[in-house]
Amino acid sequence: MNGQNYFLPVDVEVQDIVDAVDVEYRAIDQGRILRAIERAKGVKIIILDAGRDNSLARLRVAARSWDAGLARIDPAENMVIAYAAAPGQTAADGNGRNSPFTAALVKYIKQPGVEITTMFRRLASEVYDETKGAQHPEFSSSLSTAYYLYTAESDTDAWNRVRESTNPVDFKEFIRKYPASSFAREALVRARIAAEEEARKEAERRGASEAEKKRKEEEARKKRNILETGYSLLKEIGGEEPIYGLYSYAILVNDSARSAKFLNNVFGVGFIAIPSVEETGTQPSQTNVLYLPLKRNKAKEWAKGRKLGKERALRAAYTKNFYDYRMSRTLLSHLCISPADEIRRACEGDLSKGPYIFAYAKPASKITPVPPPFLFMDLSDVHERAFPEFIAAFKAQVKREDISDRAKIDTLRLKILNIVLTTADWLPSVRKSVADIVYSASGQTEEDKK
Repeated sequence: MNGQNYFLPVDVEVQDIVDAVDVEYRAIDQGRILRAIERAKGVKIIILDAGRDNSLARLRVAARSWDAGLARIDPAENMVIAYAAAPGQTAADGNGRNSPFTAALVKYIKQPGVEITTMFRRLASEVYDETKGAQHPEFSSSLSTAYYLYTAESDTDAWNRVRESTNPVDFKEFIRKYPASSFAREALVRARIAAEEEARKEAERRGASEAEKKRKEEEARKKRNILETGYSLLKEIGGEEPIYGLYSYAILVNDSARSAKFLNNVFGVGFIAIPSVEETGTQPSQTNVLYLPLKRNKAKEWAKGRKLGKERALRAAYTKNFYDYRMSRTLLSHLCISPADEIRRACEGDLSKGPYIFAYAKPASKITPVPPPFLFMDLSDVHERAFPEFIAAFKAQVKREDISDRAKIDTLRLKILNIVLTTADWLPSVRKSVADIVYSASGQTEEDKK
């Protein structure tokens, strides 16, 4: 009450207490108790398992303030004060004979060779676990030296304490302390058994660790055989790093809702998403990098946003705030100024719509003259709802190493044909979708044209 602890007799009639004066008259304040204990010599120990729910506060007894639990008490010289709950918390009664605090106290107080503050820390940890964090005992100490409630134990007590142990060190320590004990022989046998069991478990752990290591090495080996696809940002023409396996480019020709939807699907979610190159598992030489043109004057803003964990918001605003359309049109023009025969028809068509994806084995902006691309996808006539399917098909096909480049293009065409056949109303015609969406370095065969 009012920041002061008062202790009421167990048989007090709380309904007779109507105000703070009654409390001070009928209860014993902490000061009187402390003054009495301070007179004692040696170490003074106060253990308070008393911080229950304040019934006076519930009865609205008049006072300036009522506090839950007990207020903190500053220990006098050479004193230890233990609380069943932290100041301001209430202590649980529990369901058994004793409260959780008292039950733990009974368990730990008789343990020999344990320093008193260590004993209270162990007690606090057990009560915290028992009450699932609802009650956390605390203690205050002004002791200047270590203090032990029990400094020695008999060989019988020591044996009862360690006999069920699985740690060979416990039995060796028992033999060291009590070499003449009648339990010493059994302790020697148990020490050997425990050591053998520990060695067996260690061997199992090593075996499991080696197996796990081999599994991870095998996964890494398999991953290195896969050409991953990850996006990166291209800040200037010719700024590609010559270290990747394949160089692909996502080309948007104007800032539009269509462009935004396409790029949102590139970023995407889950297995369809193309992650950043930093998130891919393979080395750069085994990565198909998908470049997204980035306005050079926005590079610092992007880097700062990523550092602050705002990449999701940055991606959402990429087409409007970050994408460099001038660079993308320059890259597209670079391919079509003197186009390879395989993409001539695409270059001679309307290049104002897009989007486009093309891939080379080298940085495209540095190649002169420009050879046929490894892959060229013209999605001008593709409905926006089909973007996820095409991006997933692109991502799946460019990273396959189990088939030839020509077979990759053919299987990609078949994949796209399957998309078209199931969503034919999204495209002007099935034939046009297959003939004019995917171009390859080998050109079209007569069978393709059919």
